[in-house]
Amino acid sequence: LTKDPFSQLVELRSRVARAIKSPSPLAAARQQFDREYLRDALAAAHGKIKKAAVTAGIHPKSFERLLRRYGILQP
Repeated sequence: LTKDPFSQLVELRSRVARAIKSPSPLAAARQQFDREYLRDALAAAHGKIKKAAVTAGIHPKSFERLLRRYGILQP
């Protein structure tokens, strides 16, 4: 089945818009996501690293290392 011309135009515009945008490199996008996730998890746990780590499903020491890596927790 073919789409009607209007639907095809909408899809084409969407594809062009995505192609024009210059996406961030994967590593940069992942770092940004990780940083935001860690901040949100820590805020939801009211600053309690152990509670945030449990929610994130990782060991508290690993969570703490990530906080330091991303500059959220100072050494």
